[in-house]
Amino acid sequence: MLPQPGNERSAAALRLVAAADAYAQNLELLVAGGYDPELYALLSRQFQQVLVCAHALPEVSLAWIAVLVSRAELTQCLWRLSRSSGPAPELAERYATHKAALAKMKKSAENSAGA
Repeated sequence: MLPQPGNERSAAALRLVAAADAYAQNLELLVAGGYDPELYALLSRQFQQVLVCAHALPEVSLAWIAVLVSRAELTQCLWRLSRSSGPAPELAERYATHKAALAKMKKSAENSAGA
């Protein structure tokens, strides 16, 4: 991949931060309100946009991997919850881990924009 000039890198970083913020807002609704197939479909599309934006910034690849893994763990937890009526004590932990991974990725993107 060819190096991106400063303005393009900054624009890509801003797009990644905006996409991650939109995803995070709707994710909060899903976690708070329980499994909603329509909201989950929207989140899947939004996460795809985060992926596209992250791929434009190789500097965030390590942080992106943490986001991807934490999302898989959170999704598995939400799926289990949708299939049972019992509590899922690990949901709060999985959600917190995913939010932290998103924040770290956003910070990496912001740092690359300033570089």
